[in-house]
Amino acid sequence: PVIAYQDITHGDLKLARCEDAACTARRIVALDQEGVVGDYSALAIAPNGLPVVSYYDYSNGDLKLVRCRDAACLDTQISTIDARGNVGLFSSIRIDAAGRPVIAYLDDSNHDLKLMHCSDPGCSPASNIAPLSPGIPGTHTSLAIGEDGLPLISFHDSERHNLKLMHCEDACCTRGTVAVVDSEGNVGKYNSLAIGADGYPVISYYDGIKRDLKFARCRDQICSCAEISRVDTTGSVGWYSALAVNLDGLPVISYYDTTRGDLKFAHCSDPACLEAEVHRVDWQGDVGHYGDLAIGADALPIISYHDLDRGALKVAHCLDELCSDAEISILDNNGYMGWYTSIAIGLDGRPVISYHDRARANLRVAKCANPACHLAKLVTLDRPGHVGTFTSIAIDSAGRPLVSYHDRTHGRLKIAHCRDPACNAFAIATQEADGYEGWYTSIAIGSDGHPIISHYDAKLGELKVARCWLPGCMP
Repeated sequence: PVIAYQDITHGDLKLARCEDAACTARRIVALDQEGVVGDYSALAIAPNGLPVVSYYDYSNGDLKLVRCRDAACLDTQISTIDARGNVGLFSSIRIDAAGRPVIAYLDDSNHDLKLMHCSDPGCSPASNIAPLSPGIPGTHTSLAIGEDGLPLISFHDSERHNLKLMHCEDACCTRGTVAVVDSEGNVGKYNSLAIGADGYPVISYYDGIKRDLKFARCRDQICSCAEISRVDTTGSVGWYSALAVNLDGLPVISYYDTTRGDLKFAHCSDPACLEAEVHRVDWQGDVGHYGDLAIGADALPIISYHDLDRGALKVAHCLDELCSDAEISILDNNGYMGWYTSIAIGLDGRPVISYHDRARANLRVAKCANPACHLAKLVTLDRPGHVGTFTSIAIDSAGRPLVSYHDRTHGRLKIAHCRDPACNAFAIATQEADGYEGWYTSIAIGSDGHPIISHYDAKLGELKVARCWLPGCMP
């Protein structure tokens, strides 16, 4: 026998696997310890012989599901199945002929009986459409939605050492056209993709041979040809490049100068960035690692980045379009903060930053108190194991942040969806994996409102794409 139950003393969901028919000996494992969970648990056995448990999350009022990935249930996938109101009471679960859970439960907010039929065996928030074309070794991915409403992905071909761009041919990116953008030397790492004022892709990236920051302006939607320019050639420059297009239609780029250990900023003088004005933004110590860039509500650039000497997450708010001067703020220095930063502007005009807490191996977000981000509210989104590397953040139509990231402990792509703009409450879902997925994630909201994520499978060495089957990646 296998038994799922709640530990009332600790508020945990637990599972007991009996070692004989009379259950005189058994192994007990805690499946979920986040908050008060495990009420109204129901258990079914999947076709692979492993347990699947539906249960009520009392702390958040949600219906959740945990799927064991091994016989001992030491490796699990936890998904929030329904978070709309106070839901998940009196759940009952069965497995259909395709191995997908079917769950009946009470919606206490509306006094309704509800039924959830999962789209896959783990009730994953997204469907993996990958590899897009067998053998595409796509690291350092960056994703944007084109003027035609279809996803575009720039990436570094780690076998041929080229910069490439994929133009997806449908919203799910089940197929696409791949163009070689730059093949001169070892190019394409630390790339960042945006859509230019003319509606065509533009990309900033690093030249690993000449150690320069480069820029490519595509001349059509699929980037069959591109203008290539060198933006900064002084020393070794161009790591962690982040690209945005200003309101005047001109590209702006933040990046790291490895020679000086500085955070730098380039304001292009023309759409092809044939000329640019370059400024040092922060030079106090070794600064500028893991940087990201957005155009703020005040139409001025704002940059999130890591201060290596202080172990801190920092923000630079430019005081003019050239970023010749900037306000520098330390948001988090409680440990070793600010790895893998990603920044987006909320609908309220205040930036939101996702990042990795290296000291505790956690995923965190900072919700800025004002558009210049002098102060921020800090929230830990995910903490079990080693999580939160390769973060990427986007804002949904309701102003709620979504963060894609890598779970290093289990080799999974994960998605955190905040339930409000400040991430006071949130839900986390794990994407089902065949390899070691979730490296170099990049997330964007598709033209249909559904999030889409590009990422790299390090085990198979392939570029992959996951598209959420619901607008928030979970109910």
